Amino acid sequence: MSAAPLVNVISYIKSVKHMYIVFSADLDAIITSSLLLRVAREEDVEAYLATFYEASKPSDPGSSILLVKVLQRTPVSGVKIIHIDELVGRDPKIISSSTMHLLRELKKQILVPRYIEMLSLIAMLSLSRSSTYDKNIIEVHRALLEEAVDKNLFSMLETLRLFGYPRRDVVEALAKTVDPYVLGVSLNYDGCKKLLEEVGGSLSSNEAKSKLIEILASKLSSYCRSCESLVGPKIILKDATPIDDVYEATYNLYSYIDLQGVDPLIYVCMDSRIIDIAKGVFEYMSKPIKDLIDYVVSGANIKKVIVKGIKVGVVDISTVSRMPPLFTVHKILRSIGVTEDVTVFTNGKEFLLPLPFVAPRWPYDKELAIERGYAVFKALQDLGEVFK
Repeated sequence: MSAAPLVNVISYIKSVKHMYIVFSADLDAIITSSLLLRVAREEDVEAYLATFYEASKPSDPGSSILLVKVLQRTPVSGVKIIHIDELVGRDPKIISSSTMHLLRELKKQILVPRYIEMLSLIAMLSLSRSSTYDKNIIEVHRALLEEAVDKNLFSMLETLRLFGYPRRDVVEALAKTVDPYVLGVSLNYDGCKKLLEEVGGSLSSNEAKSKLIEILASKLSSYCRSCESLVGPKIILKDATPIDDVYEATYNLYSYIDLQGVDPLIYVCMDSRIIDIAKGVFEYMSKPIKDLIDYVVSGANIKKVIVKGIKVGVVDISTVSRMPPLFTVHKILRSIGVTEDVTVFTNGKEFLLPLPFVAPRWPYDKELAIERGYAVFKALQDLGEVFK
């Protein structure tokens, strides 16, 4: 059971002269902060947002700061600090979506667009440690899902776990699917056409679909160490506008952060066109994603090291011709079990750490060299000081 909120969300927003939000660099925290910004604007409250590594102390006397999935490192004089958990009744000891908790509380007070409810599903899926189909994520959120999200928005069907399926043709869906990642097929239309020929040219019959699943499972078994089943429960949106598949959209937003950094996504709750932009970003980056994943899966060993007690997978990207979206690559590799919960990328003498792996503390006492969606370090051991 979630704890009861200590303060009403809308009341808190109306009570502050200026709203300062300091947030973590993970997708759930970004969507939560974007939703808070949207509500603040609707209530004519000026809001300022910053990531935990960029936020400075407000100059206004008696200012109030709202921390979104950020730990307060030291006391800050003259500043009142409140955590999002206090506003939404979220237990910080349980890994659950702050966006979905916020949605539940807001719906008690105001009308919330269905688009925001769709985003809350993405926020939930983004918390998975491996595949976005991880059943534990649904189990943890089951009660919250029933309370927060309109039952008419989605259904849970037992079906092929392919992006966009069953709305899309199965071959098109397979070509776009990266969770799970099928070597020679994912992000490869020619590979999908070849697979279709292997199946028999038509996937209209149950027999043909069974053969497809059998072939895919065989391909995955050679390298996939912890894949979820190809057939199983899948969230299907009943209205496909503006998001047609929440699993695909989760990976699209990862790539957007990787390529453009965190800041553009702050407006995702106010402008649904960002979803289309993120989809375009993923398609634009699909070749470098495919090239690196194929390289790793085809036999490039990931080094496994321990940095200050944390298991880390290390991937050398010095041979790639174009910088891939790093956290997206990590999530794909993690979904098939070939890397650890944390992946570091090496490029020459530099070590690149995707921002979601940086422990969110404020005030932040480190200087980070940020490039788009990752931080750059000169030595592997230096990363141990910033890990979550």
